[in-house]
Amino acid sequence: MKKVMFNFAVIISLIFVSCTTPTKQGGIIVYEKDGHGLVAAPKDLGRMTWDDAMSACNNLELNGYSDWHLPTKEELNILYYYKDRVGGFANNYYWSSTESSDGFAWGQDFGDGRQDGNFKSSRYTVRAVRAF
Repeated sequence: MKKVMFNFAVIISLIFVSCTTPTKQGGIIVYEKDGHGLVAAPKDLGRMTWDDAMSACNNLELNGYSDWHLPTKEELNILYYYKDRVGGFANNYYWSSTESSDGFAWGQDFGDGRQDGNFKSSRYTVRAVRAF
């Protein structure tokens, strides 16, 4: 009986995980509409400067795809909105690829959702995305 209950619990867990973190196109689906959408890399690439973040995302080859990029300010906000579904985010600042008019680059605090311009030499967390 214990083995049957254990197997049932494992199956339910697998179903729950597959329902909460659907994958497609090399990453975790952030959103999809009419066959197009945004996927996130399954984990952060680490903390780095903005220039290094741009390079790391642009040069990333992951799960058979090489068209990853640092999310735009808007894409980063979508990631923040769906952060619990995507998973693995720290309560840190994350870089976006969007530059501000004063030479800074936009980042977003994944603790409170605030976006603001930051020195590109700052070291913030990076999560790559790709559109499909």
